[in-house]
Amino acid sequence: LVVTSHNISRPAWGTISTKNGQKYLHVKSWELGVFVSPDTVGVKKLVPFVDGNQAPGTATVPMPFQTQALERYSDKDEPWAWDKTYDTPDREGYHSLQEAMNEPHE
Repeated sequence: LVVTSHNISRPAWGTISTKNGQKYLHVKSWELGVFVSPDTVGVKKLVPFVDGNQAPGTATVPMPFQTQALERYSDKDEPWAWDKTYDTPDREGYHSLQEAMNEPHE
């Protein structure tokens, strides 16, 4: 189980800078994430807390949101990468981080 916070600010997403002809991603604000494995709590499986029922060998994990509607990643899904340009724009209309960073922001 991984629970983490996300921030859409420039310090969190980072800025691209160039030094000695090499591009670097400079991130000023790192986000905190927590990883809990079943071994951490001595069980075989972690399950979301739904109705109070707990199967033997599992540990329930209270979540601040519904987990039943979540979909697993498919073979067609690919992870987002800061240095890649995508065919489909994001919800703000950008195809890459570089494109978004070059736009004037309020």
